[in-house]
Amino acid sequence: MIEIDMYHTSQEFDELGLEPLIEHIKEYKLGLTSLPVCKSADNMDSRQIKFTFSDVLMEHFLNDSKKMKKPYEVSIKYGFRNYSLGEKNGVFYLRNSDNGLNKAIPKLTKKHIDEIVEDLKTEEEKIYKLKPVKIVWHNPCGVRIVGLYDDEKSKAIFLDFAKY
Repeated sequence: MIEIDMYHTSQEFDELGLEPLIEHIKEYKLGLTSLPVCKSADNMDSRQIKFTFSDVLMEHFLNDSKKMKKPYEVSIKYGFRNYSLGEKNGVFYLRNSDNGLNKAIPKLTKKHIDEIVEDLKTEEEKIYKLKPVKIVWHNPCGVRIVGLYDDEKSKAIFLDFAKY
């Protein structure tokens, strides 16, 4: 595995859009560079986090970047914001009432177990300690990107789309 040599940031997104991340994903898929890791902005009302995307979501960046632009933008700009109180974008813990999203987590965890272990540098036996999270952006149809978050490392992996 190639070590991380850079982070994709909010400043980069503001200046260059998705292109640097998409190019990094292409090179990663060819085995030429490290896993693309993003680092959110450090805001007063949120916590800076580092995050990665599953292979499934990286394919979405390559094949349908418009679908990924807004969720990526809000995650990189707003970071982790704890529990959603509504009307804000960013990365949030899942609530017990997020039924459809919560139902998707065990299936997605099983599907992406190897990526989770590698990206979050954890052990399979410790996955239960990871917290389910969602990226919230204005999307009235109820689709969100869900993933797992390691509180201790302030790092997440986003797994796939899910619906309420």
